[in-house]
Amino acid sequence: MSNNSYLDRDLGKHFLIQKELSITIQDASELCDSDKFQVLFEDLDGPVTIQLAKPEKIEGLSCHWSLEREILVFPNDYVTFQVLPGKEHSVRSLMAKMTENKGSGPREYHIKYETIAKELEKRKRRADEKQQNDVTEAGGPTAIAIARGDYVIKLRVEEGSIETIIEMTPNENLDPLLPERLQGIIDSSDTLMKNVQSLQSVLGSIPVTEEAFQLLENTFTALGNAHPLAKAVITALTIPYKLLKNEVGFKQKMKGVAQAMLFACQCLMDIRYHTKITLAKDLFKSTLRLLRNAAVFIDLYCKKNRIRQLIGAQFSKKLEKYAEDLIKQKNDFQMAMILQIARDVHMLTSLTSDDFLRRRLDPVTRRQYDSRCLEGTRTSLLDKVEKWLSNPTSQENILWIVGAPGAGKTTIAATIAYELNKKGRPCAKFFLKRDIADLRDARRIWPSLAYSLADRNTGVKAEVMHALRDKKDGDVQDDTVSAQFQELIKGPLESDLKETFLQLMPEAYPVIIIDGVY
Repeated sequence: MSNNSYLDRDLGKHFLIQKELSITIQDASELCDSDKFQVLFEDLDGPVTIQLAKPEKIEGLSCHWSLEREILVFPNDYVTFQVLPGKEHSVRSLMAKMTENKGSGPREYHIKYETIAKELEKRKRRADEKQQNDVTEAGGPTAIAIARGDYVIKLRVEEGSIETIIEMTPNENLDPLLPERLQGIIDSSDTLMKNVQSLQSVLGSIPVTEEAFQLLENTFTALGNAHPLAKAVITALTIPYKLLKNEVGFKQKMKGVAQAMLFACQCLMDIRYHTKITLAKDLFKSTLRLLRNAAVFIDLYCKKNRIRQLIGAQFSKKLEKYAEDLIKQKNDFQMAMILQIARDVHMLTSLTSDDFLRRRLDPVTRRQYDSRCLEGTRTSLLDKVEKWLSNPTSQENILWIVGAPGAGKTTIAATIAYELNKKGRPCAKFFLKRDIADLRDARRIWPSLAYSLADRNTGVKAEVMHALRDKKDGDVQDDTVSAQFQELIKGPLESDLKETFLQLMPEAYPVIIIDGVY
């Protein structure tokens, strides 16, 4: 039960009471077989009462039960244990207990969140003093005993989080995405591949707008008795788009997580090789689990008013975190798939993403010019460059510094690169040199810059690897400079920006410096 508002509560702080429960009667004279016990608490859907039927086990004065479900206890919440006196109790005994509880009816014993917290702290302190672990396992449930009236109530408790709530919330349509159910689904590969092919075309045409909800609902209806994985994916995508259609607040963040879920699904549908290696298989499963949990989280917010109260301002941040994690999982999965294909083609036992990019791009890796302006010099020009770089609304994406040979343009470029790196802003540079073959070939510029950008950003790396997936080692050197720019720079940067536009701050935009253009 609850006696406080949840608007400002941290959802991460709650206790999860396990299904095991035992009650010990301290006074044998008070033992009566006809007494009934029940547990009352406030669930996400409202008040809940669990009737404790005949104990599963009786040991002396202790009765043991297995509850039908776990109990969530939030700060300022309490769980009520009720004892309903049986008919066998004498009138005198019953009257005495009514007097003790200042009223008629069942006896009630409350266990507050704060009481549980104190008991857990005692156990931890005692364990520290004994220099041994006093809990079942690190981070697992802890057994506590709390005396109330004639009874000692024994519980097993662990700290919970929003993830705990999500994991324990069943969802018939989404649970096929859970790893423990997924393997059997994957094994029916013929049906899966047939549905994947039709699903790929649907996912490729979904707009990141409110109108997508109707398209997804129509797709779900059309799937009929389709493969459960395909139906679960469409169900998961439908949930954020439904909220995006009906919810006034959080539109940008909701659009971001809907987009991240869509990109992840599009990537996962290319599953020809997902069972080839453990890494790709594990990423496939963990990404689908993340997709399921994001959908359940949003669904809980939509359907359960108390969740809305519990989450409050945290909802927006949690959406952003799901979007960020989904894109990261998608990138990791995409890179794992590409590496596996490359290993198969070249019959290699191992190949890292860095190895792949070096083989495909053949970047210039020699040390380039890094002499910088002396302190206090060129300040006016450097200030202008800094002002341009710091203006997120500027429509001028190219800054061209011109001057006579020997005027110090290279030194200025090196200084700008140094300052950007010092601030942690993504920066890739290429310094052309007439007298060095590698540094005077225009076809080495974009592959080298693409390698440098990929080394600094996982999202860009995934997109560059995707652009190179069908090429052989050294093929990019035969492409035109324009084609190199489109495939290795413009395409990957635009794709990464599209996927992360909600998380990307203006100062995170990468800067490319090319010196010595003539």
